[in-house]
Amino acid sequence: MFGVGISTICEIVNEFCRLIVEHLLIEHIKLPGVAHLQAIIAGFEVKTGYPQVGGCIDGSHIPIRLPDITKGADYVNYKGFSSIAMQAICDHQYQFLNVNVGWPGCVHDNQIFRNSNIGQQIEQGHSYVQRGQVRQINGVEVPVHILGDAANTLQPHLLVPFPRVDIVNGTQRLFNYKHSATRMTIENTFGRCKGRFRILLKLNDSTLENCVYNVLAACTLHNICEEYRAIFLDEWHVPNDDANLAVAGGQGQNGVRQANIMWQTIADYLENL
Repeated sequence: MFGVGISTICEIVNEFCRLIVEHLLIEHIKLPGVAHLQAIIAGFEVKTGYPQVGGCIDGSHIPIRLPDITKGADYVNYKGFSSIAMQAICDHQYQFLNVNVGWPGCVHDNQIFRNSNIGQQIEQGHSYVQRGQVRQINGVEVPVHILGDAANTLQPHLLVPFPRVDIVNGTQRLFNYKHSATRMTIENTFGRCKGRFRILLKLNDSTLENCVYNVLAACTLHNICEEYRAIFLDEWHVPNDDANLAVAGGQGQNGVRQANIMWQTIADYLENL
């Protein structure tokens, strides 16, 4: 565009992103119904053999200019740069099912999840994964669940890896390998999204509100690209190496015994595949 000021272009881009979010996000980033959930479970199991996975969750950081507000220092993350945190759940086809963005960069993954709509729905017992069909594995009822990393809190509908210090046998090591291989899907989803929309990699000096709209618009357009199988070159992929440090989230108070039984049941199942 020639003869157009930078500030005008910024206004156009921000307005475009706002319109994408207002009119397209709800159609292209949404939690699955029962039939779609079953397809997701089957898709993950075909990939790695891991059963009953209804999605994978992880966090990422979007660089921003340090906000000139009272608590601006809260936006400085553990790597020392200012950012807003983005937490997302994806399906087996690199599409976002849920995106939560806007928290200050210093906030831990586990806190973001606990305060998110999906986290609260799981706590209250009416999340999309809890509507999925329970499966009998070696005589144990295994519900549909999300895979998270060690930063998350262990619970029946959010399984994390075995803590490294607690691994005592090859079965548990195999579980962690399969868990990681399956959860890598969310890392690749972030990488594909950032590869397509490199605004997510650069310092965004817009307002916090516009930054959030920019990210949500990019995620929406990414899903549309994936839905229509748009071309994606391997060299575009960006490693998601800016997620929160995996500081252990611990074990939740509710369903700890059930989650531990699920850990071992799935580990045994994977060993016998």
